[in-house]
Amino acid sequence: MQSFFSLSLHHQNPVLALKEAQRVIKPTGNIIIIEPVIGGQFENVCVHMDNENLAKESAQEAVLNSGMRMPVSKIFGSVWEFDCKEELYAWLADYYEKPVDTEAKANIEKTLSACIDDKPLSLESMNRIQILAN
Repeated sequence: MQSFFSLSLHHQNPVLALKEAQRVIKPTGNIIIIEPVIGGQFENVCVHMDNENLAKESAQEAVLNSGMRMPVSKIFGSVWEFDCKEELYAWLADYYEKPVDTEAKANIEKTLSACIDDKPLSLESMNRIQILAN
């Protein structure tokens, strides 16, 4: 049996979630975890809407302290593509369920100064995949 966390472990109590996942997998099962890595270009934009860095650090600490073997731990990138910065702002407002205010726009434009007016606007996201095994 497998248990899977996809960009979700940092949105809950990671210690309890991992303990429960470990409880329900068979002795030969795995826990597969994909979590965002702090510092990716896309993550550096999202932090201006909701700074989840402490939650991401806590999730990674829970993984490292789970007591399980970790046969796989790799960082990989993906690309988020928006037609323009207005589409990025619309996506952020929809995802975070709040408007992108003037301060957030200014901070995002400062973060993306070199590419903010690119069309399309391509932002690299960094993620980590880890597999935990008993």
